[in-house]
Amino acid sequence: MKKFELLPVILFCMLCMGFTEKTLQVATPTPIPVKTINSKLSVNNYADKFDAEGKNIYMLSEGGYLVIGKGVTNNNQDTDILLIKIDKNGKKVWSKYYGGEGYDAGFDLCSSIQGKDILITGESEGKIVVMKIDLEGKLIWNNTYTYKEESKSYGRYIFDSKDVYNVFTVSENDKDDLYCIAIDDEGKKIKSTIFGGKNSINIQSMTNKNTGNPILLGSIGYNAYIGEILNNFTFKFTLFIDPYFNIGQFPDNELLKVGASPSYIADASFDEKGLIAIAAFDSSDEDSFVLFRYDWENEKKAFTWLNRYSFSSIFNDERKTCNIYSLNKMLKLNDNNFIAVGKIGRKNAITGEANGFIIKFNPEGKILFAKVYKEVDEFNGLVGSEDGNFVVFSNIKSSFNSDSISVMKFDTNGNRLW
Repeated sequence: MKKFELLPVILFCMLCMGFTEKTLQVATPTPIPVKTINSKLSVNNYADKFDAEGKNIYMLSEGGYLVIGKGVTNNNQDTDILLIKIDKNGKKVWSKYYGGEGYDAGFDLCSSIQGKDILITGESEGKIVVMKIDLEGKLIWNNTYTYKEESKSYGRYIFDSKDVYNVFTVSENDKDDLYCIAIDDEGKKIKSTIFGGKNSINIQSMTNKNTGNPILLGSIGYNAYIGEILNNFTFKFTLFIDPYFNIGQFPDNELLKVGASPSYIADASFDEKGLIAIAAFDSSDEDSFVLFRYDWENEKKAFTWLNRYSFSSIFNDERKTCNIYSLNKMLKLNDNNFIAVGKIGRKNAITGEANGFIIKFNPEGKILFAKVYKEVDEFNGLVGSEDGNFVVFSNIKSSFNSDSISVMKFDTNGNRLW
């Protein structure tokens, strides 16, 4: 790493060292019984002839939705960026492919600074790609960016910071670094910086608090993190949680040699009392996840509550042993409660089985309902709808036909609308 690249890392660690551990009693509330849904509605398929996979979903201001991902476009298995437009009633309007020979994939999208167009980020043959398109999918410009020629890099999230776009990317070499780029409305790179050290950095999700600053969530080494990044790419505040839920201080490399699996923040959202996040950590004997509230405005950055659940205890009616599980996204609803989605299941030496789930919980972290949906393997992402309900997408895996993308709308009680 070059000398000038160490400065962001030093600032990054200095911020973390100022925090002290806080003892917090972890509650383990008793969850309500799970309900299994076998919907009579058919599963829609928005993919074309070949395999497709969605990565994110975006609600358009004029109504309708965009799903970004990747799709195979020919018998040579070339993969292109795939963008699907759906109207507010779930009807597919069009699908567009962007790319050339080889591998291209889309990961995230946001509205343009003027609000008239859409920006997409992803990967093109190991390079970071950002594209600008109009609302009908017509390409306006297409640029690629590289951190290091020998590294594979891809755009993970893109954020409209009002005057520039922040592109947050992962650069893979012997480990993963977080490479941040600021670009203007024409795609010209204004500045960039790298956050990295001894441990890999993963971006699991992104949110914001209407401050114009993106807040990244994910994992660093064996630690979960939440970080707010300013336009100059310095961390305004960073929170670390190790696999044992010690809070605050970034451990040195020696402490990362413990035999625990990585923790990660799956997603987070704000309400008037602060930030609520959902975190998970994996181990050989436990399948736990944690809901916690964090007082973002308090100078001491205090936890208000932290509730720990296990997938097995929630889904024990359907899954006696839960060893397939994933937390993907969460969303604040207009009724001030929250929705989280993912997959739950079991596997053995012969077969594997998983289904999508929806969990609803209140602002105190109490689970209101947990529902499993037999028609899909997993819910991969979600977004709010214009009427206060929510829309999810699912990547449908098939052993016999092409993998496809399905989009569904639910009301706030988990009933499927389309």
